[in-house]
Amino acid sequence: MEIKTPHAGYLAAIDVKQGDAIVQHQPLFTVDQRTFREGGLDAGASMIAEGEALEMATQSAASERAIRIEAAARNVAAAQTTLDLLSRELNLQTQREHLGAGRLEKLRPLVQQGFMSDLEFLRRQEDILAQQQQRIGLERQIADQRARLRQAHDDLAASRVAARTAESEDRMKRELLQQRRVDATGATTVRPLSTIDGKVVSIDGAIGEFLPAQATVITLARRDDPLLIESLVPIRWSGGLEVGQQVFLKVEGSLEDRISVGRGVIVEIDRVPVAPNPQASPLPIHQPSYRVRVRPAGDAPHTLNIGQTLSVSLGTKKRSFFDLLFHP
Repeated sequence: MEIKTPHAGYLAAIDVKQGDAIVQHQPLFTVDQRTFREGGLDAGASMIAEGEALEMATQSAASERAIRIEAAARNVAAAQTTLDLLSRELNLQTQREHLGAGRLEKLRPLVQQGFMSDLEFLRRQEDILAQQQQRIGLERQIADQRARLRQAHDDLAASRVAARTAESEDRMKRELLQQRRVDATGATTVRPLSTIDGKVVSIDGAIGEFLPAQATVITLARRDDPLLIESLVPIRWSGGLEVGQQVFLKVEGSLEDRISVGRGVIVEIDRVPVAPNPQASPLPIHQPSYRVRVRPAGDAPHTLNIGQTLSVSLGTKKRSFFDLLFHP
């Protein structure tokens, strides 16, 4: 696993050594994201002052937005309270109107029988008509109040949207200023962390070196990754190899310079030809080859330490002339 630089900058520190065991979330190295070493202090002071001014303006604008949102929320609450009062008043007025109309219908026979004068009956009818006019007026007020409540909700929503937009713009301004500080002064650093438990295989950078973005600095190996040996075998020699075949392994440079010998098993033969590449093999192979992958078995070493070398001895079975002719 390669750990790369997230940004261009100078390699300020390396926190591990080759062969060290590392744990997840452990700092590995530090990148100073400067692109200019000269004039950094003056530019940094200017950027800091600009950042403080931006922060003060942002806080002031945020306070004003909060006040506007609070005022809009109070308007919504007041409009809702007024609407509730008008609705209750309309219910009471409707009940009074229905009650008066019922009583008026009960009085109609008394007028016909002469127990009530027509004038008194007309007066009571006028009272019912007045109640109806009051109900109609309340209904109009409720309609107007609902319109005001909708407007208050719209104002509140608009205030919140404006606040979110302004917050996003302020955040972009901060990020832009931060990037300018990074480009001009290197005021911030980046410390990539290990994402696995394992060990350091190699370190490819030097302290003080300027690295581009996505440059490999450290190569890690998982703690539980099994050892897998890959060998290039010329096609003309690979016909006698089979998956599951046992091979001999030899490790040199172990403790006290002893040589360890063990057995391995061929686990994969990639029969896609590989073009000749002397740099990819310690032997001068100048013809197309297959990739043969071997895994240690039994008492063979399953891990390698720094400085050790491992070699594989691949033996082919005896084959007839026709096997070589039809299955080279």
